[in-house]
Amino acid sequence: MIGDNFLKTMENTARLSVAYIVLGALFLLNVVSWPFIPDSLFKPYLVLIVVYYWSIYRPTLMPTPLCFAIGLSFDLITGTAPGLFAGIFVLTYWIVRNQRRFLMGQTYIVTWAIFSIVAFAIGLTEWFITGLVDFHWNLPFPWLLRAALTALIFPFISILLILVHRTLPAPSRTPA
Repeated sequence: MIGDNFLKTMENTARLSVAYIVLGALFLLNVVSWPFIPDSLFKPYLVLIVVYYWSIYRPTLMPTPLCFAIGLSFDLITGTAPGLFAGIFVLTYWIVRNQRRFLMGQTYIVTWAIFSIVAFAIGLTEWFITGLVDFHWNLPFPWLLRAALTALIFPFISILLILVHRTLPAPSRTPA
């Protein structure tokens, strides 16, 4: 009996780790230089897709402290204003989590459209805060292009996340 319980626990742990491995891989893709993309502003917000998806479909995988830690790590590695993406990821998590019931009842197209709005809002937020930090506002085109790329790549990353979601163990149901 103890062996069966131990094996089940190990299986669940392995299944949950797949979600975090995907998160780590997308984080690395976001922070490393891509040889075929000339500027980091043209990289999509890959981690944002993960935060958005898990905030809707499995919010226990992306608690607030994890969103903050990922965002702060992103800020420190990429050289953006410290706290910028930490705040963006936490705020995205809170807003999406509060609208979770609504978003879960929507079709995929509506979920994608709402994500696109979120991506563009974050692009403009990054542009504005970067302008405040640098005391100089450039045209927002690169940030809007980054948001557009993120919106366009969302279906491909979400397919990966859906496949990962299917491998996850069922959430534990404890009486309140």
